[in-house]
Amino acid sequence: MTDEERERRFRAERREQIKRAAQIQAETFALIKAQLEEARTRISVALASSPREFQTWRLTQLQAEVRRALGEVEARAGVAVAQGLDRSWQAGAELVTKPLAAAGIDIEPRLVALDPRLLDQLKTFQTDRIRDISSAAVSKINTEIAQAAIGTQTPFEAASKVAAHLGGAEDRARTIVRLELGTAYSAAGHQRMAQAIKAGVKGLRKQWRRSGKLHPRLTHELADGQVTEVDQPFMVGGKPIMFPRDPAAPIGERINCGCGLLPFMAHWRLDQPGQKPYTDAERAASRAVRQSDQIRADTERQQAATPPDALAATTQAARAYVVDQGRRTGHEHLVAVDERTGEVVERRTDGRRSSVSFGDGLMALMRDPQRSLAFHHNHPSSSALSQPDVLVLDSFPGAAAIAAYGHDGGFTEIRRGPRWGERKFKSFVLLVDEVTRRELQRRVNDRDLAPGDATALHAWLRLVILEKSGLASTRAEPGSAWAGLIADATWVDDFATRVAKQLMERAP
Repeated sequence: MTDEERERRFRAERREQIKRAAQIQAETFALIKAQLEEARTRISVALASSPREFQTWRLTQLQAEVRRALGEVEARAGVAVAQGLDRSWQAGAELVTKPLAAAGIDIEPRLVALDPRLLDQLKTFQTDRIRDISSAAVSKINTEIAQAAIGTQTPFEAASKVAAHLGGAEDRARTIVRLELGTAYSAAGHQRMAQAIKAGVKGLRKQWRRSGKLHPRLTHELADGQVTEVDQPFMVGGKPIMFPRDPAAPIGERINCGCGLLPFMAHWRLDQPGQKPYTDAERAASRAVRQSDQIRADTERQQAATPPDALAATTQAARAYVVDQGRRTGHEHLVAVDERTGEVVERRTDGRRSSVSFGDGLMALMRDPQRSLAFHHNHPSSSALSQPDVLVLDSFPGAAAIAAYGHDGGFTEIRRGPRWGERKFKSFVLLVDEVTRRELQRRVNDRDLAPGDATALHAWLRLVILEKSGLASTRAEPGSAWAGLIADATWVDDFATRVAKQLMERAP
């Protein structure tokens, strides 16, 4: 099965599994709502059958009937929510394992049971909350009946207010169902993701998905699409949150949160838990072991040789992905590609317009000099590569290239050049920026250049000078936003040639 087919099957099954959470919540609430309706009917019948003038014994009877009716609601609702919690817990775990199995990765037989302590706490807590709803409703309804008994309102008026109080109980029950069952679903999914990574699914990440509600929290909407390592928090409105409705999150971020936690595959490369490395003693003692090692080494070398057309296709797909996602969300998106294998090793966004981070897992790969990683990301402003973009090559030996794609059709790319290592790259870039800034400011002061145009040209000039210095190899194509400006700046080439020569002569 190809990685493309795995991804298609994974996403299709994930869509089916996502539906279960909402279905379980709807079914659980429907049971509670039916019980409240039954209680409303019983109380209304009791009120309607009462004489206009209450007597003390009748008041006591009615209030006892209210307690019985709502006591039954409490018991049955408690059972319904407990069962809903169990079903949500199971569904949350299967949100991870079922899509993986559909993609040909069946890890469920190797996984241990989830830690049930949070589920047990949720069950205990929801019992108390259901009891609180019942007790509050009993108190309010019996107060209305007492008011009718002393003549300050008619039984009909009391019945209307009873219906309103039970409606309030219904709203509170809906909130409890959404919060507690949603918490169980996300927590179980998060636990199962951590287990899947330990079982060898190293490409697994987690993604925040917005609820789609009409009136959502802005911070939760901005977190939509954010991808991170499973053991790292999402940043939601500046707050670290491990998953939607995380019990450790501030209560204001949990109540009525309908967001989802999704499994996300950054790549399909797997660790094989059953493939234990051989020791030197085993290799010396067994010809079969030596042959096995050789076959595996040959396979790895074959996989490392990526046909140029395959890499080009992956690069084009990465460009299309980040630009499409960027146009849709207004945020920066990143795709990291291993140029040795042509595999996508990471796709992520932080939900911000002007930056996207790498994440701890990806940074560990970037520090490996044996890697050859190319980073493709979009710039919503359609600007050229920034200084932090360019310096990635200096900071991480596993980084081979970084490209920025504008929403206007343009792009810029940088790699290490033939004279890489002859100068301290970061110091050289800082000198380039200093000289370029002075020149652009002079032209702004002379009214030859608008301030906004100077900012755009700065990033472009940096790349031209680095290319002419030989420290970097660059590719660039201005899009519609800046093509006219760059074409008109005829002085750029001569300036860049002169600056590159001077700085290479004197830079450390």
